[in-house]
Amino acid sequence: MKKKMMHIPVTKVSIYLVALFFNLANVTAFAQTETAVISLYGIGDLKTGITSSQLEKLIHSPIKKLNNSFDTIHCIYKGIDLDICLEQGEFKIYTVDDIICNNVKIKTSSGIGIGDDPLKIFNACKNLFFCQSPQTATAFSSITIYKPGESWFQIIFSLRNNKVEKIRIHKVTDD
Repeated sequence: MKKKMMHIPVTKVSIYLVALFFNLANVTAFAQTETAVISLYGIGDLKTGITSSQLEKLIHSPIKKLNNSFDTIHCIYKGIDLDICLEQGEFKIYTVDDIICNNVKIKTSSGIGIGDDPLKIFNACKNLFFCQSPQTATAFSSITIYKPGESWFQIIFSLRNNKVEKIRIHKVTDD
């Protein structure tokens, strides 16, 4: 018994649908591999110094009631898990003090990210000030890069076994 083959006519619509399918697949693949660029000031619109109400708008989620002068929340911003440290300031208004992340999707504009070694940090940050703590190689250490001024903005690379394990963006205000 011979099977009949079904004939599907090729039309402009079917060609457009196939092209659309492949374009959407490419867009999805790009979105999943995109990295977020961090700077001394924050990640995109999420910057140190913004208020908790501005943070709520950026993360599209309310923040639980804060009770202490310092509080840490966990949130997702642009698909990246973050820990945000909030500090209570004047008039009991909380502002972002620290942004902490250990996701491989974040990198500095010079390409420093999770898993990189100190040499890459030193080579990329020649125009900034930096300090290493402790001064000798240990299993746990950190490298802080900063730009002094009216407020000091810092990126602190926490290292474990000489590899970046966590990145913290911090603003030190002069009091």
